[in-house]
Amino acid sequence: MSMQPTARPGTFRLPGFGGAALFLRSCIVLDDPAGPALGVDIGILDRVSFTQFLGREVTAGFSQRLSEFFLAAASDVAPEDTVPEFSDGPSTLNCRAVSSSAGVIELLVTIAQDPESDDPDIAGVEFQTSRSALAQAGLDVRVLESIDDDPAAVLEPPSDWS
Repeated sequence: MSMQPTARPGTFRLPGFGGAALFLRSCIVLDDPAGPALGVDIGILDRVSFTQFLGREVTAGFSQRLSEFFLAAASDVAPEDTVPEFSDGPSTLNCRAVSSSAGVIELLVTIAQDPESDDPDIAGVEFQTSRSALAQAGLDVRVLESIDDDPAAVLEPPSDWS
């Protein structure tokens, strides 16, 4: 009797103030004519509703590019002016910094309701999060594609810490 490997999806959450959040979970999209492809389930939470978009195909390197966006926005003095918007074509997920202060960044996260439509309705959430939460998200989002070869992603303290 042979054991089949079990795939476990990577899960990610970027928390915001007031209960808002962005949720991502990796998945496999099977309806691509070219064969199975990496995808994400996307959830956006605001103060009154939670909206999910399941099985959105993403481009290779999706989590690395999103990681770079989060880390750049968290460390930039004025990310709303200097950090380019994150955009992923197939999934239609977009993230951009709207405003910032010394400890807080306001993000706008949008996604097309129907990625196939020429004039899609856009869903989104605008929320504030701390710079430290955004920096941590820059490391955590890499789990979606199991990117763990980056030494900056090692979060365990050295064994000599007490």
